[in-house]
Amino acid sequence: MPLTPQQIIHYYYSGGGGTPVYEPEYQAALNAGFGTPPATDAGKLAESNLIKTAKALGLWDAAARFYIMDSVSADPDWKSINYKDVGNLSTYILRVNSPATAAKEGFTGNGTTQYLNFQFIPSTQGGSIFTLNDAGIIAYAGLNIAANGVSLFGALSIANVDGISLNPWRLSDNKLTCALNGEFVEALTVGEGNGLYIIRRTTSNQIRVSRNGGSESVFSSMSGSLAPISVYGLARNVGGSADSFSTNRLDLFIPVKGSAISPADINTWYNNWITERNAV
Repeated sequence: MPLTPQQIIHYYYSGGGGTPVYEPEYQAALNAGFGTPPATDAGKLAESNLIKTAKALGLWDAAARFYIMDSVSADPDWKSINYKDVGNLSTYILRVNSPATAAKEGFTGNGTTQYLNFQFIPSTQGGSIFTLNDAGIIAYAGLNIAANGVSLFGALSIANVDGISLNPWRLSDNKLTCALNGEFVEALTVGEGNGLYIIRRTTSNQIRVSRNGGSESVFSSMSGSLAPISVYGLARNVGGSADSFSTNRLDLFIPVKGSAISPADINTWYNNWITERNAV
């Protein structure tokens, strides 16, 4: 009888059919006891495999933070772990006013009070990975929503020179709007608001935008400075206060070194994760 996909995954990652072998960072999270992981070995292996393939792709080394918000587990604590720094709660997601979640889904906002605080301050915590003119953000919007004045994620200082934001689909003109370490851009004309978004800045005067691994569109945008406040999800942090609340669902958020990733490769990696996740 042929093996099921789950059995094949278990066999491969257990080194031939014994006790499952997880990536060290994932095993560290299991050992830490923060939150409730997936109930089955197959569910855990799927998540560990996401980290494993990210390493093979070069994404792991290029990531400043690594959140699996659409975990197989439904537990919001487990979804809040930063696998790049397991055990350091100051880098985990703070969930403000309990955004909704479920198994195999990220967090959904209510559009008024709920948001995520990634506790990621680009100006002090980006290190050599997330720098002013070499940075990127990978994010997945789980719902097909058009709305004005919302942010799937964002941070903006009072000075207005270090914006980070994404509205996947602005209702008023069907535009994707965004910013990354600089000037705001009214970018692509779109017809839907869900999918995998990758924004990259690799120069001081341009940003690049890709949806679902498609060809990048390049837009003029002068860089300003790295945000000195934490980036929020399902809202935008403006000088320490949340605004631009979204009712979308945020499944993935990874700040990265922009020059070190390829949108097509990242899209393939994420689609493979979805396939494996949905099989368990």
